[in-house]
Amino acid sequence: MVLDVRTLLAAMAVGFLLMAFMGAYLSYLHRDEKAIRYWAAGCLIIALSDTLLFFRPVLPDFLTIVVGNTATIAGGFLLYSGIAAFDRLPKRLGLGIALTATATVLIAYFTYVTPDIRVRIVVSTAAIALIMAMMAAVLLRPGIREHQLLRRVLGVLFIGMILLGLARIADAILRQDSPDMSLFSNSPLATAWLLGLLAVTFLSSLDFLLMPGQRMQLQLDELARMDDLTGLLNRRAFNRRLREAPSGATGCVMLLDIDRFKRLNDEHGHAAGDAVLRAFADHVSSQLRREDVFARFGGDEFSVLLPIADVAQAVVIAERIREALERMDVRFGDLVLKVTVSIGIAQLVPENLDLSLAQADMALYRAKSEGRNRVETDAEQAAGQAASRSSA
Repeated sequence: MVLDVRTLLAAMAVGFLLMAFMGAYLSYLHRDEKAIRYWAAGCLIIALSDTLLFFRPVLPDFLTIVVGNTATIAGGFLLYSGIAAFDRLPKRLGLGIALTATATVLIAYFTYVTPDIRVRIVVSTAAIALIMAMMAAVLLRPGIREHQLLRRVLGVLFIGMILLGLARIADAILRQDSPDMSLFSNSPLATAWLLGLLAVTFLSSLDFLLMPGQRMQLQLDELARMDDLTGLLNRRAFNRRLREAPSGATGCVMLLDIDRFKRLNDEHGHAAGDAVLRAFADHVSSQLRREDVFARFGGDEFSVLLPIADVAQAVVIAERIREALERMDVRFGDLVLKVTVSIGIAQLVPENLDLSLAQADMALYRAKSEGRNRVETDAEQAAGQAASRSSA
């Protein structure tokens, strides 16, 4: 069975028109996301292009060939700009204008001055293949968070379409018998090209229409696990990371409390206290290793998970933190604020995380009661590790 090209063009025109309307509605819902506007505009322009191509025998060649191909290239580049803008990458609109203008001049020349359908096919297909290559580069780059599988599949499909486009270009260049090579020839290559365009545009539109919702969900998930003031994990996220610690893992938990923080808040105000908390978070973070997990439990209390450290190693890290904070100056207006920290350390017990936190809390209480600006460990665990090392 031979697929009718006009039926495919009609389906593409209707599909792109519907996607343009959906994009416009999404743009209304997500007014700060300008990428959706590029995508909706691209869909609308390609719907116009497909409509012009559908009426090829009826309308003048200028509309169906020159304007139709120009609209396809311009619309395709706007689709690329939408994806790039959504991923916070350069939209390259200047390149898009130059590519569209160059292709339009060449298509017009080889329509009216030196009519040659082969060259028109080469020009239009090469321009679309270049846009697809740019899309594939965006979709297949590392670090993608939204719809990873769908975007990888799309990237591979775009590469397949590029290869199909190169085959179409080679066919146009190498064939000498000058048959009808237009899209309406119903040749397998032309039909495959249209079907491929239909597939990749539908899937890419589906991906793009879903991305704003998933990005919002990811942002909400991140907000739910982050502390607004310091940018650290919050208590819920820290406890989740604790629960993810493998059974039998060797590690430690530290609880940190800024000494006399309430007095600082009472004397200098909450804005000064917030400045101290942010500076505290930055200084502690600079003393930790990449694998360590740092969180704000609430108020002036913080926690650190040291996934690969015994108590002795944790004490070294804690002392480094304590000494760094002793040297820290927090400038707030004309004030220079100084703070110290008390730290309690306990061995991580993956089978009983509540016990680990309770032991670290007792060690922190002991550091506070014995003068502050100190590092204390859970006495029983420290003694047990010392005994193990001496027996060894």
